[in-house]
Amino acid sequence: MTAAKAEDRQHLPIGEILVSMGLLKEAQVQAALKFQRDKGGALGHILSEQMQLVKREDVMRALGIQAGMEVVNLDELIIPKDVIERVTVSIANMYRLVPVRFEEGVLTVAMADPRNVAALDDLKFMINCEVRGAVSSEASVAKAIEKYYAGQEESIEALMKDLDTLGEEGVVEAATSKSIDLAELQQMAE
Repeated sequence: MTAAKAEDRQHLPIGEILVSMGLLKEAQVQAALKFQRDKGGALGHILSEQMQLVKREDVMRALGIQAGMEVVNLDELIIPKDVIERVTVSIANMYRLVPVRFEEGVLTVAMADPRNVAALDDLKFMINCEVRGAVSSEASVAKAIEKYYAGQEESIEALMKDLDTLGEEGVVEAATSKSIDLAELQQMAE
């Protein structure tokens, strides 16, 4: 998807984004909205888990688009070694993300959960450069971690070193940061 198309859909409600992605029809969104009014809950959860009209992964991609994140197909990318080396295997596994490019001092990382802004903040602090999130499927992220970090040892020492980089303040902040629930994202989008 081009940046312009993603930008056009950035401020749309999640249902409209899923329709524009060709995954739902307007009538299905309206039925889900009625279900939401009657019983409550997050629209993304209703669509994927209760009505089973779309996959959870599709909802995550739509949320990424809504948040202004680029959608990245990791299966089609060849990521340079110097980009991969900017993030340790420990961090890639801990936050479930993969660096995809480094341009003009900004590292772009693909992640399955676009709501995990704490991961982006922590990574920015740890590697001391700007970090931008992109969204990809959970399966693609796992496959890319396996592909690009294969054979690299993930020792407790390396993980502790990465966590020490955060410092005590960062760890407390990360541990106490509030996660955003899909209902809150839906309300913000409307």
